[in-house]
Amino acid sequence: MKKFISIFTMLLIVSAGCTFAQNAKKDVKKAHSKANAFEKPDFDAAIGLIEPALIDETTKNDPYTWWVAADIYDKIIDYEKVRKPLEGLGTTDQERMNESAFIAYDYYLKAVELEKIPDVKGKINTKYTKKAKDMLIWYYNEGLIVNYGAGLGKYDDYKNAVKAFEKHLSIPDLEFIAGTKECPKKDTTNYYNVAYYDAIYTQLAGDEKAAAKKYEAIKNNGYEEYKVYNFLYNIYEADKDTVNFLRILDEGIAHFPKEFFFLGTKINYFIYTNQSDAAIEYLQKAIEIDPTNAQYYNVMGNLYSFAGKRIDAAQNYDKALELEPNNPLFITSKGNLIYSEAEDLAASTASIRDMKQADNIMAAAKAKFNEAKTYYLRAIEIDDKNLEAWEQLRKYYIRFEYESKNHKDADEKVKELRGRY
Repeated sequence: MKKFISIFTMLLIVSAGCTFAQNAKKDVKKAHSKANAFEKPDFDAAIGLIEPALIDETTKNDPYTWWVAADIYDKIIDYEKVRKPLEGLGTTDQERMNESAFIAYDYYLKAVELEKIPDVKGKINTKYTKKAKDMLIWYYNEGLIVNYGAGLGKYDDYKNAVKAFEKHLSIPDLEFIAGTKECPKKDTTNYYNVAYYDAIYTQLAGDEKAAAKKYEAIKNNGYEEYKVYNFLYNIYEADKDTVNFLRILDEGIAHFPKEFFFLGTKINYFIYTNQSDAAIEYLQKAIEIDPTNAQYYNVMGNLYSFAGKRIDAAQNYDKALELEPNNPLFITSKGNLIYSEAEDLAASTASIRDMKQADNIMAAAKAKFNEAKTYYLRAIEIDDKNLEAWEQLRKYYIRFEYESKNHKDADEKVKELRGRY
């Protein structure tokens, strides 16, 4: 009797297992039917039926199951895009369409993956692969997945925005799409626009290394190249990756010969690392490439001034002003050179015992101070927010007009500009 009961129990278990398997397979078909119902599709019910089938042992390895899952979301897109407005059921919910494409993408890829496995007869069917190809290309051309990512980015959900951008960008490279006649082109402004924001959102999501890799991939493709190089420099500089930030500066100098940022930053690096000669050499090469760049001459003047070579400094400041006579920065630089000469002259009188000689030198120094003052006043006349010129002018007034109205006005202006910037 006990043997009979145990055999009977085992039969019940086997029978129940077969029933569950049959139900899972039926649910896949029901899900497809409910999503494709002509009169009244029930997408929620279809999703509720298909989701358990995606993890059920009897259905999860069937490419049909995953294709049905993707097709449900395709039908949602079709309903929102075509049927809803056509039948007067409301306005199209674009966000729902975008999210549906984002979800369907993964289901299509799983269907394609499973379809590569030969069936019991050793044959490989590509029916769902062809359907996946058509739909994913359509998603790409319509911008559904990328727009879903852009929407997430507006709410600072950068990690999921990146997932969406990466899905969109991957479509032309999928093995069942790449190289086909219908494959979307990658060398387009739209493609690099998405790749650019993908890198930005990756950086905003906190993954600096992944962002750098993405920026590196698009840096010379004609889209926002200057900004891309700046982002790369900032990442490498923050990470104290000297090798890469110097490499990016060199590439930036070559790629943007008329942009001062990269050259100026490289020169500053040389200055901060006590390599003034290297900085001057770099500038000389830059001037050979672009001899009309006034900024180069101004920086060269600063380097020579720092090295105590005032004649060379003056020649370069004068060249900068010849090219851009109304540049307040250059005017201030020339004023600083003259002011430093005046300070040295005034200081030299301390060691001179001949009072007449000392007075003559001090008079020459005073003339130099006044000459410098005219440069600062001219710079401020052009740009009233030139902090450096105001600071130097205040310095002059402290020396010669302490507590005067000019001194107080200059002091107030310096405080105002320092508070603002």
